[in-house]
Amino acid sequence: MEGLIGRLIVAGGKASFHPLSNAEVCIVDPVFQERLAAAAPCYVGGPHLYDGPCELTAALELIDGALSIITVTSGRYQVDGTWYEF
Repeated sequence: MEGLIGRLIVAGGKASFHPLSNAEVCIVDPVFQERLAAAAPCYVGGPHLYDGPCELTAALELIDGALSIITVTSGRYQVDGTWYEF
């Protein structure tokens, strides 16, 4: 498991994590978005459901040559200065 800090974006049924290096890592964990939605409020009316600071503990794997997050074991997402754990 790796501890990751960066920006989380959820939109159009897809989730991606952008580490501080500005790279994008696809999140393929099938229950991740449900867990996040149960823990943290989303944006209403914007282009993304979630777009903000995030810390993840996750398992990484190469899928089709690209680094992907296959399982998120825990995380924190920030909305308006409040951290939500999931």
